[in-house]
Amino acid sequence: MDNTYTFDEQTDMLLILGFCEGNCHRSVREYHQRYPNRRTPNHQTFKNIERRLRENDMLKYLLYTHAYLLIMVII
Repeated sequence: MDNTYTFDEQTDMLLILGFCEGNCHRSVREYHQRYPNRRTPNHQTFKNIERRLRENDMLKYLLYTHAYLLIMVII
């Protein structure tokens, strides 16, 4: 289950998935290599995190929020 991972872990998974160009099996190997002391998610977990973010438009919200905060810091 994806909800058993912390937000930090899920964020790391999403970043690694991007690094691996969407290849979930490669992402599992890369995650394990970078974080050997964490439990290693399976390929389906990577798929689920990406799917959930796309279905809920959470990436658009996060990008908007980040841009807003960045503007606030600059001003």
